[in-house]
Amino acid sequence: MIPDRDSGTVYNVLLYRALENIGIHYTQIPFSLRYLLRHPPRAPFHYVHFHWPEIFFVIRPRQPHKLFGLKGYLHLHAFWALARWRGYKLVWTVHEVDV
Repeated sequence: MIPDRDSGTVYNVLLYRALENIGIHYTQIPFSLRYLLRHPPRAPFHYVHFHWPEIFFVIRPRQPHKLFGLKGYLHLHAFWALARWRGYKLVWTVHEVDV
């Protein structure tokens, strides 16, 4: 799952705690295309959770080492496409969205 359960976001902590309480195992995976190529899902129902993926689209001029703008958009969509092709199911959660 992405991000990790201890990211400091109370929503992630509550979600992952609730999943563990009903027997769903949580494993952190890297946001890496190479990882997906080398690691197929280990179970028939293996999910990848994204919380607020729009962070990959935001330009961050003070953090140029992180993905941003078009590069982040393309990397995220390549990751999603490869994950689905490898057999992962995708789950995306969003809350408190300003329209």
